[in-house]
Amino acid sequence: MGIIINASYDAIGQDVTVSKELLFLSKNISQTNFEAKIEFEKKKYKEAAKKYLEILHHKPNDITTLYNLARCYAYLRKPIQAAEALQFALDAGLNDIQTLLSDSTWIPHKNNEKIRQVLNNAQKIQKERGESFFVECKVAIKCRVRQPNNYDSTKAYPLIVILHGNGGNAESYMAVRDIMDASNFFFAAPQGPYQRKLLELNSPAYSWFLLTNDKKLWEKADPFAIEYIISVIDDIKTQYKISEVYLIGHSQGGALAYMTGIKTSNLINGIICFGARNPIEMLSAAEIYNAELKIPIFIGHGTIDPQVNINEAKEAQRILTKYGYNVTLKSFNGGHWLDTSTLIEAKKWIEGIKSKSKKEKS
Repeated sequence: MGIIINASYDAIGQDVTVSKELLFLSKNISQTNFEAKIEFEKKKYKEAAKKYLEILHHKPNDITTLYNLARCYAYLRKPIQAAEALQFALDAGLNDIQTLLSDSTWIPHKNNEKIRQVLNNAQKIQKERGESFFVECKVAIKCRVRQPNNYDSTKAYPLIVILHGNGGNAESYMAVRDIMDASNFFFAAPQGPYQRKLLELNSPAYSWFLLTNDKKLWEKADPFAIEYIISVIDDIKTQYKISEVYLIGHSQGGALAYMTGIKTSNLINGIICFGARNPIEMLSAAEIYNAELKIPIFIGHGTIDPQVNINEAKEAQRILTKYGYNVTLKSFNGGHWLDTSTLIEAKKWIEGIKSKSKKEKS
């Protein structure tokens, strides 16, 4: 059995009876969007358009859906409808003007007056806005923390910091504390600094990293995420007595757990990663090898994870072991989620580290 916390949203099954006048609210927008994507990939643009229109009846200003609908119409050789949908996307606040202008979808219709007019409008908007640039800014970001059961302020307790996946939030991951029975730990969930807009979600969605194709920009911004996690740990330490610190990261949060734990290994006692990519993608071999301490690492990974193949976890184990890390890999029969039994295994793994540390000190 697994707790299904995806990288982009929480899936919670509910069996409810809905009255007739509210029946439209039970529409599964996420499923409709998934089906539309499948139809689009199969080049069944008419069927995809119908599904995108269904979504827009519920979310008429959803920019991504409006844009995808415009593309469907363009492929269906309906330039007037394509132009109208595209203009609605611009009016709703479409931000990535450069992607719109470079999209080859519109090339067959470049001589259509309506399409040309919308693209000209987009160029005017781009010119008015000027060029984007990013500057570091210190802000206060909400985090969540729970005390151990029967908390005694005179005692020191271990701290678990859980890092959500891309599109998650602090609240949605706090349930992991009870699932893994971490009742004798402080349990904290920071929230990613970059807000996202995801069609599937009404709840807030966040990313740890600035999502960009500009390599120089993410190289500049990525260290901010590590500094943020260390600040969270330091802040908790000023309020409570903390004996050890462990990071649990899911998906994108797993990447951040690798980066933070290995780069600041003197501050972290262990890393737990679920559904995360091979750390060599985020860290250089030199950074992994030259870490001050080779902290223990636990990897949990679904054998049928559709987003991050299980081979990534196996390769991570191979590389980290080669560089001197003690790595435990636990696979489970599931996908891109936090598996309940594997979370419990991870808690036992932490207790093993604590027990070994006590023996070494005595």
